Amino acid sequence: LIAERIRNGFVGVRRAAMREALQRGIQRGELEADMNVELALDLLSGSMLWRSLMSGESINEGYTREVVQRVLRAFEPSVAGTRRTSGGSKRGRAKA
Repeated sequence: LIAERIRNGFVGVRRAAMREALQRGIQRGELEADMNVELALDLLSGSMLWRSLMSGESINEGYTREVVQRVLRAFEPSVAGTRRTSGGSKRGRAKA
């Protein structure tokens, strides 16, 4: 009951706002057209929940900006002839 109220209350409202922002990024071509929006939402909100509830560390603007930048970078459209490395950078494809 408590979890349902949280999901349908503040958390639901915040996820809906983030979902709309991600959809705008997809429409503008800034994010992959076929990206997993729910996964991106989980990555964004999960890191914040973990930090505040489990580690007890504060969430400041710098941390929030870094999380958002890294998640958005992970869902950037790839450019023809490049591949994304595990660190999020793009490198030319190796020739076979």
